[in-house]
Amino acid sequence: MKKYNVTVFSVLSIGLLFFFVNPLHSQKLKTDVVYGGRGFTWGLQMSSYDLVVLFRSDGTFCDRLEDADWQAKIDGRYKRTNDKIVMEYSDGAEENDTIFFKRSKKGNRLIFYKGAQMVKMKIANTIPEGFYEFSKASSSGGMGTGSVYVGTQKNKGYNFYKNGTFDRSTSSGVFLSGKNVGGGSGSESSGKGKYTMEQGLLTLKYDDGTITKSSFFYSRPDDGDEGVFMTAINGSIFFSGMEEEESTTQNSTVKTSKEVTNRDVKSVEQKGMQILRDAKLVHGGQALDRLKTMEADIVFSGLSFKVSMDFERSYLRLESTSPGFNYVEQLEGNEGWVHQNNVTTSLSKDRKEELRMTFYTGLFGLRDLILNELKIRDVVETKDDLLLVLAQMGTHKMGYVVDKKDKVLVAAMVPKNGKSEITYYSNLKKDADLLLPFTETTEGKDGNTVVRYTQYRINPNFTDNDWQMKK
Repeated sequence: MKKYNVTVFSVLSIGLLFFFVNPLHSQKLKTDVVYGGRGFTWGLQMSSYDLVVLFRSDGTFCDRLEDADWQAKIDGRYKRTNDKIVMEYSDGAEENDTIFFKRSKKGNRLIFYKGAQMVKMKIANTIPEGFYEFSKASSSGGMGTGSVYVGTQKNKGYNFYKNGTFDRSTSSGVFLSGKNVGGGSGSESSGKGKYTMEQGLLTLKYDDGTITKSSFFYSRPDDGDEGVFMTAINGSIFFSGMEEEESTTQNSTVKTSKEVTNRDVKSVEQKGMQILRDAKLVHGGQALDRLKTMEADIVFSGLSFKVSMDFERSYLRLESTSPGFNYVEQLEGNEGWVHQNNVTTSLSKDRKEELRMTFYTGLFGLRDLILNELKIRDVVETKDDLLLVLAQMGTHKMGYVVDKKDKVLVAAMVPKNGKSEITYYSNLKKDADLLLPFTETTEGKDGNTVVRYTQYRINPNFTDNDWQMKK
């Protein structure tokens, strides 16, 4: 049985939309047609939006396919021309929309709607046999919301069989961009029964008598389209890649998804690493590799601190320099402590891990020491010319956001407490051959945190006394 992993926010989805389009040749729709796609908005609060529209041959359309009456529901009427479909809503409160058809340089027909690229989907009476996994998740917002995030997810998996039966299970786990990287924390069976599929209506009849109905459309790639599968369920878009090998016969040779995956992974690794090395060059090149120690003065929440880092020993010290506020926090390799109000306690496991990530992520994650060990997991290019590289080094997971034009690192993403935390870099200035951010803005569940750097000191000479507790 083929296996389909269909996840809510697959970072592969943006580039793969270009290969799914089937052009309309007639001036008038002779049959019902569904177009679906996903668009993205980028910025301090990133988000995504799904678009699925059913056009009927009688000249009406419905774009609310999550509604129970979608089969009969009429949201308006449309007019078809050679290069567009004009949608006129029945509700005067909604503005008319247009779907545009264009040709790529390679001659492919491209479809655009509300800033998103759409694909033509099948209104089917059958479902390809296999396992479908649908993921829902919570995340911390900002760049962690939408197509890229680290979060705790609740998954729904369905096996559909040729004999018209299905079974279903749910599981919990920590996922990065729809890919299991943290391991599941448990699963349970949640029903089985029979299903029917008729003109895009999926009906699940559970053995306990429960019946659910959903709109269900899919765009299955033609041979050679690298095994990518896309579905629209109740107006939401899901993506997948076939993971198991397809069988071959003597009369035909079919590319297995394993072969495709190996080729794609190599291409993604090369592209991602080139992006990071270009960013490294802009931020100082070998000067980053020569970093042994660093010290900086910062202002945070109206308080002044000194940050000291020893990269070879993995020592990091955050010490208050504000009068009347006695605070020192120090990481010493795998150990650490905090001194506050004349009391010294050990750093928590989570806090030690958070401080250790400082040496592996962001600007410091562009050093050869890190890049040579880095595994590139995915690369996303946004319509705003940002390049997002998802990577992993051992158990450490991270994300780099690079400006495509200037090749500057504009943000870094790390997992924190099961969610994603992203830090934006701005106010960049040259200091000792390094291009450094003098302002960092970190998004959190309780709001944004702004850290301002007033001075950097590159490769200062530390003594043992610099790492002692000062009472």
